[in-house]
Amino acid sequence: MRLTVSIRFSALALILMVWPTFATAGVRRIWAVNDGEKVERDVTNHPASARNSAWDGRVAHIFGAKNEIVAFQVIVEADAKGVKAELIRIPNGPHVFDGNEKDPQTIAAFSKVLEFLKQTIGAR
Repeated sequence: MRLTVSIRFSALALILMVWPTFATAGVRRIWAVNDGEKVERDVTNHPASARNSAWDGRVAHIFGAKNEIVAFQVIVEADAKGVKAELIRIPNGPHVFDGNEKDPQTIAAFSKVLEFLKQTIGAR
């Protein structure tokens, strides 16, 4: 089911935004904006980081109609430690992977994302 994978992916992004602790990571702050907002790479005090049309200061609010593509940006600000990054991909997969939630490669990619989040932002 296409919606299931999209919801799972969105849920992962939202978990990243509202995780209560950033244990060993070099994450200073995480926030979100709509897809039309310009955010410079090294900005540390963007006016939209506190509140905007997609972010209430704590939770991202994303809306869309059936079969509509909804884009948003998640901004992860690093502290002095920096933030670990990892490219997680589905070999020979399409640009999008909804509809493949039973595919072993898709399942493996989601597992890698979850493991990366656990290692990067700490597990409780």
